[in-house]
Amino acid sequence: MLKTNLKIYLDTSVISAYFDERQKDRLQLTRSAWSKIKKAKIFISEITLRELNNTTDKQKQIEFKQFIKGFNVLPLNDQAKKLAQSYKKAKIIPLKYQDDIYQIAIAVVFNMDYILSWNFKHMVNISVRAAINALNVQNNYQTIDILAPAEML
Repeated sequence: MLKTNLKIYLDTSVISAYFDERQKDRLQLTRSAWSKIKKAKIFISEITLRELNNTTDKQKQIEFKQFIKGFNVLPLNDQAKKLAQSYKKAKIIPLKYQDDIYQIAIAVVFNMDYILSWNFKHMVNISVRAAINALNVQNNYQTIDILAPAEML
C-alpha cells in the first residue's frame, strides 16, 4: 500500500485508459493501479482538462469529468513555462508534443512524487526520464519518477 501523502500527477492517457474498453489489458492495469493510488493526493493540470474536454465523445466527456471530480488542478505557471523551455532547448521531447513537455514541467514545479502516463514514446521512457531529471537538478528542482500505471502495482 502506498503512503497517502504521496503526490501523483496523472496525464491524460491514464484517465482515458481507465475507460478505454478497446484495450482490455491496459484498462485492467489502469484500474488495478487506481485501486492502489486513489488514497494518494491526485493532481492533473489545466492541460489535462483541455485535452479531456477536447474529446468528441460526449459520453466520455461526462465519464472523465466525473472521474476527475475532486482532483487538484495545477496551472501552467511562469515557473513551469521556464522549466519547459529548458526541456525544449535540450530537445528531449519533440516540440510537436509540447503538451507533454508542459505536463512534465508542471508536475516538477509543483513537487509531484510521480507522473503516471501510458505515453511510452515521450514520457515513460528511461532516456527521457534521465534527461528530464538531469535538467531538473541543473535548474534546482527535484527529480521525478515518470511511470506507467502498471509500475505502481
